[in-house]
Amino acid sequence: MASSDWYTIPCRPHIKIDDELLDEGFVKNALVLADQDPQRSGVFFSEFLTGYYKQIALGKCKDIGDTFLGTLSEDGDTIAWDMRRDMFLGASQAYHQCHRLRHIYESLQAVMISPPTYLESLLQSLRYAYEEQALLAAWRVRHIKSVGRFYEQSRERATLSATEQ
Repeated sequence: MASSDWYTIPCRPHIKIDDELLDEGFVKNALVLADQDPQRSGVFFSEFLTGYYKQIALGKCKDIGDTFLGTLSEDGDTIAWDMRRDMFLGASQAYHQCHRLRHIYESLQAVMISPPTYLESLLQSLRYAYEEQALLAAWRVRHIKSVGRFYEQSRERATLSATEQ
């Protein structure tokens, strides 16, 4: 081992989204944080998650830890494939809406030094709306993963019962 090797950072696999390589560690952390605290981390990563889930829906990349996609490819189940795509597009759209509402909120907040009461309530409504969009997106992603687990379990049961007969 050369003396300069002690500080070498191990390479992690990269994920390509919109022709940009992203570190898999970053992606995993963003997904975990957005799932654990959608109203803060989901909002913070909303722009990234919009693109990430859209690319998954379009089949351009695979969700980390998603075995549902491989199972669907093997089965050729187009109905489940379309449902999965639509669910990921829904999550992407919810994150996109979250990002847009947050941008409007921050733009209005930056312009107003001391907003009148009616504008304060508008700001609160915008904040509530973008946080709700992040919660909706996180719920959709959890739902996709639950459906994937159910689909895999159903497939395993069918395979098991076919081998027993």
